[in-house]
Amino acid sequence: MTRTNFLLDLKLDKRAVTAIEYALIAAFFTVVIVLAAKSLGSSAANTFNSVPPALLSHTTDGGSNPGGGGGLF
Repeated sequence: MTRTNFLLDLKLDKRAVTAIEYALIAAFFTVVIVLAAKSLGSSAANTFNSVPPALLSHTTDGGSNPGGGGGLF
């Protein structure tokens, strides 16, 4: 195979282009999934971090005596 034939075959071969397209699509979906997970994680962390103060604000003694005295339960 001569150099000219090799370059012509390489130019006409569309498999590499298809592989690059699939790689770009996979990279795009990876970025979308990572951003969605990060956003969901932050939202969940904010929700869980707001629970203890909400529970403490509903106790009769303001949460200063967690072991006894009129609490939530």
